[in-house]
Amino acid sequence: MVRNFYAFIRYTSIDILAGALSQYLLVNHFLDSALPIHIPIILLLVIWIIYTLDHILDAGNLKENAIKGRYIWHQKNRSILLIMVGLCMVIVGILSLLFYSRAILLLGVILGIPVIIYLFLHQIIFKAGKQYFYKEFWIGIIYTAGFSGMPILYSWNDLLFQHWLVILGLYLLVQVNVLLYSLYERSTDEMESLMTFATRHGNEICAGIISFLLFIAFLIPIAITLSPHPDPHRFPVTVLFLVMIAILSLIRFQTEYFQEDGRYGKVADLVFILPAGVLLFL
Repeated sequence: MVRNFYAFIRYTSIDILAGALSQYLLVNHFLDSALPIHIPIILLLVIWIIYTLDHILDAGNLKENAIKGRYIWHQKNRSILLIMVGLCMVIVGILSLLFYSRAILLLGVILGIPVIIYLFLHQIIFKAGKQYFYKEFWIGIIYTAGFSGMPILYSWNDLLFQHWLVILGLYLLVQVNVLLYSLYERSTDEMESLMTFATRHGNEICAGIISFLLFIAFLIPIAITLSPHPDPHRFPVTVLFLVMIAILSLIRFQTEYFQEDGRYGKVADLVFILPAGVLLFL
C-alpha cells in the first residue's frame, strides 16, 4: 500500500512539485519578495505541465521498449493525463489574465522560450533521448528558473550578492540531483536506448562532475557567511546547504547502499523538501 502510494506520488510528479514549492518558499522569504498566493499556484501548475508533457512524450516514443515504471504508467494513463494537462493550461491562462502583471508576462517569456526549445530539441530533433543534447542541464536550469524566477523579478532592485549565492547554490544542488538520477539509472537507460549524460560519457565522468558540483556547492555557504551586508537569515540557510550537500554526497559515494530498492530517488527527492523546514527558523 505504502509502496503503491509512493509510486503514485513520483509518477504524477507530486514529489517534484513539493520540492519546487519548498525552494520557492525559501527563496521568496529570503529575498523578502512578498508575492501573492496566485504566483506559486501558477508556477506549480506550469512545472507540472512541463514535466507531465515531457514524460508523456518520452513514454510515447519508447512504446514497448519502456522499462521504467513512470513511463509504463504514463502510457497506461495517457488520455486522462492529457485531459489534466489541458485543464491545467486553462487554469494557468485564467489566473494569468485575472492577475495580469508585467512580471508574469516577462517570466512567461523567459521560461517559455527555453521550454519550447527543450521540448522541440528533445522530442522532435533528438527523438526523446536517442541522440544526446545534455538534457540534464536543460532540466536543471528550467526547474531552477521555475521556482526562483518570480521572487527574482519582484525583488530585482533589492537583490544582494548573497541572494544570488542562495539561488546559485540551489541550482547546483538541483543539477547534482538530476545527474544522480542519470548515474543510478544508467543501466535502465541503456536498455531503453536512451541517451543521458551517464550513458554518453560513462559513470566515472558523471560521478566526477557530480563531485565537482558538490564541491562548488560547498563553497556557497562559506561565501554566504563571508559576504558583505550581513543578513540575519543567513545562518539557518547556511546550515540548510551543509545538510543538503552532506545527504547528496552520501548518495554520490554510497552507491551500493542507495541503489538498493531505489533508495537514491527517495532520499534525493526528500532533500529538496528541507528548505521549507528552514522557514521555521527565519
